Amino acid sequence: MLGHGVDPVETAVSAHHWGRVAELAPLLGGGLIVGLMSLVYYDRWMTNKRATPLVGPGAAAVDEFTSRSWIESLTPGSGSRC
Repeated sequence: MLGHGVDPVETAVSAHHWGRVAELAPLLGGGLIVGLMSLVYYDRWMTNKRATPLVGPGAAAVDEFTSRSWIESLTPGSGSRC
């Protein structure tokens, strides 16, 4: 997906169309910033919605076994690291 955003800017730079670069580069930068910041916001929002923080793989807190609302049963975005 990142390639689809970078390709038009790269093509404009290689063709020396500086006006087009001036239009596309801020759009690319703004899109990247908004996209990455939305992931940060989502991660913090999910962390605050959980009854207890996730402490790691294989670890469980007692209240994780009680019934929770559907939003609390979701895992935060940063919890799945390889």
